[in-house]
Amino acid sequence: MIITSPSIIYHGLSHTYNRRIFGCSEILLTASDLISNPVDIYYNTSPPFSSIDRKIKTLVLIHGHGGQPCDFDFIVRYLIINNPKLPHETSYNIYVPYLGDNTTTSIEDDSSTLHQRLQAQNIPLDNLILVGLSKGGLAASYFASHFHTPLKVITISSPMFGTHVADLHWDKNVSSVLGYMNSFLVDLSRKATSFPFYHIVPTYDHIIAPLDSCFYPSTPPCNIYHYDGLHSHIGITHSPDICDKLLSWISEP
Repeated sequence: MIITSPSIIYHGLSHTYNRRIFGCSEILLTASDLISNPVDIYYNTSPPFSSIDRKIKTLVLIHGHGGQPCDFDFIVRYLIINNPKLPHETSYNIYVPYLGDNTTTSIEDDSSTLHQRLQAQNIPLDNLILVGLSKGGLAASYFASHFHTPLKVITISSPMFGTHVADLHWDKNVSSVLGYMNSFLVDLSRKATSFPFYHIVPTYDHIIAPLDSCFYPSTPPCNIYHYDGLHSHIGITHSPDICDKLLSWISEP
């Protein structure tokens, strides 16, 4: 926590500012910028940008405990800016849903809300890549195991087996949902084996303990990226290294 304290302070304040300005709006993606919008909109990363292409992949970015869509602003901008460097066939849609105030919800609740959001937007489920941040990675895992199998699941700083930090939380609901090696998460790990997982494991994350809770044992080592930068659990979505790794995994067949 001491090592990443500058990131905690800086990105903590910037996230607080963004949430105050943008509220709980889902984000509108355009060719040049990212602007707040009160309705659900998702776009593809190739011209004309303003229409969904149902034949290509849809990247769904899922926020974590108490998070909001604006938590992914840096990543989304990075993907939009860098995607033109890739072949046209690697284009994809991007959707960033708001799961509501999920500080007291279960993993099942968040996954069910995600399913409802995708249905409400009429997003095809057959061509999804799910990217979950923190608790969002668990929601992605449960969604993939119980609702619809995605092309792949990518987790970022996600306590797939829980974390000791949650065990110490004053809110017993948090400890019951995200506590280390709780029976629900262990059972979920056994079910989540029929589709590819990719894990971003941060070395200096002040929320994740122990680090080996960040990945499933069944995940091939080549699908695990050990991030040793100084971005914290709060600021990891602002790391260009993380964005580059996401871009490479998304672009893989």
